[in-house]
Amino acid sequence: MSIVTHATLDLETLILEAEQLVERRKKEALSLADKAMAIALQTRDSRHQAYAHYIQAFYHCLVENDYTRAISISHKALQSLREEDAPDIGYKIYMVLGNAYQMRGDTFDAHNTYLRGLKLLEGLDSMDTRQKSFAGSFYYNLAAMLVSEQNK
Repeated sequence: MSIVTHATLDLETLILEAEQLVERRKKEALSLADKAMAIALQTRDSRHQAYAHYIQAFYHCLVENDYTRAISISHKALQSLREEDAPDIGYKIYMVLGNAYQMRGDTFDAHNTYLRGLKLLEGLDSMDTRQKSFAGSFYYNLAAMLVSEQNK
């Protein structure tokens, strides 16, 4: 097994474990996110770097509630993302970015970001269960924002 293949497998495992920890609001996720970034920088693969940035942004948004930092990291993730990799990871980055904007009170940016993520998913020929779940979350977040704006 080549070093790059081994690093890719390690990175995917770290990302999955970190996602689970972040979803449970566990601070231990940060060390996994940092390890993922170290691997991504070692491989110099833009897709790996986008994934590593994504998990760091997800952590800062959901665990630390540091929305400004999550936004900054999300933008780095989008900058390192190649067009051909966007359908695989882009929607996750847009979800984190939209959530960070929404929690910070930037409804216009949140709305536009959710629409970008939704557009990526709707452009797929087919969606797996996880992608369908994200699409539902995008629709829900957009609807909740519209209702909130109407009630002002």
